Amino acid sequence: MATDDKKPKDDDAKQMEALGRLTRQTIHDLNSPLASIMGFADFLMNDLPADSEQHVFASNIRQAGIQLQDIIDRLEQFSKKS
Repeated sequence: MATDDKKPKDDDAKQMEALGRLTRQTIHDLNSPLASIMGFADFLMNDLPADSEQHVFASNIRQAGIQLQDIIDRLEQFSKKS
């Protein structure tokens, strides 16, 4: 009977471990291209006239990257609590 009681807890622990691995991999998979996107947006912003429409587009890309980085950071904090 004691073995039956452990099985759901073991299954839950395995699922949480798998979720943690998936979360860490997803964070890594998102951070790599995000760094490139934000870096290229910075290059564009530095090379374009500040009053140009293209500079505004690059700035919007950079701002979206910052928002995505915030989501990734919160996901990482959550994964550490689990």
